[in-house]
Amino acid sequence: MHPLIWRKTHFNEGSELSVEGQLSGLSNLESGRRLETPDLLGNLTVHGIFAPGTSPADSIVDGDLTIASDGTLEMELAGYVLGAEYDRLTITGFSTLDGLLDIVSLGGFSATNGASFNLFSWDGGVSGTFSDVSTTALSGGQYWDTSELYTTGQLSVIPEPGSIGLLGLGSGILLFARRHRRRRGAGGTPAVHSAKPVPCDLFDPPTEVIAMHRRDFWDFLDSCAGVITYTKSVALRIFDAFLALVIK
Repeated sequence: MHPLIWRKTHFNEGSELSVEGQLSGLSNLESGRRLETPDLLGNLTVHGIFAPGTSPADSIVDGDLTIASDGTLEMELAGYVLGAEYDRLTITGFSTLDGLLDIVSLGGFSATNGASFNLFSWDGGVSGTFSDVSTTALSGGQYWDTSELYTTGQLSVIPEPGSIGLLGLGSGILLFARRHRRRRGAGGTPAVHSAKPVPCDLFDPPTEVIAMHRRDFWDFLDSCAGVITYTKSVALRIFDAFLALVIK
């Protein structure tokens, strides 16, 4: 038994066409028109709004897809289950991208940190990028990562750059501390900084020891100026706390 195939070559401006089954014959979605279908046969150029599926669905365009500069591709998110709770679109032909990618959250859904959505499968290759990606707001400290959108088709939620900068600062401090330990242990004989143990308060390390290493760390901060979002004075205070632990 063959599936039901709807054939439509055009429809009126300001109207919406929603097809539950397969659709063929519509090669040009004109401006002011909206199309919903989970299964499109043939090539499609979008000047209006193309919303794959009639609800979150695993949809396909069996042909080439072009999103023109005045076109919109709308994808829905309502959860984390592909095809059932969020849209995925497979394009078997070549994809040419421009226009708007509109990510719509349904039912108040808000993605959490670390979540990823496999929105697209560019089976026939892809050229260009969306001129804009419209997404729903996330809770504080998170943002949408589109770095893999045009390769794997994935959209992810990751920490904001400021948070990443803090992690980078911490990693740099730990790397510095590790090298410091290696220098102390070179040749099997630990280096001696003082003839007697010096008590260390976490936020008030001994100044005679701090002075030996601050210049090196200051140079490290200069090399990371494009990543670290904190002032050097704050960074050095964090470094002081770590150094107090390292020299024990």
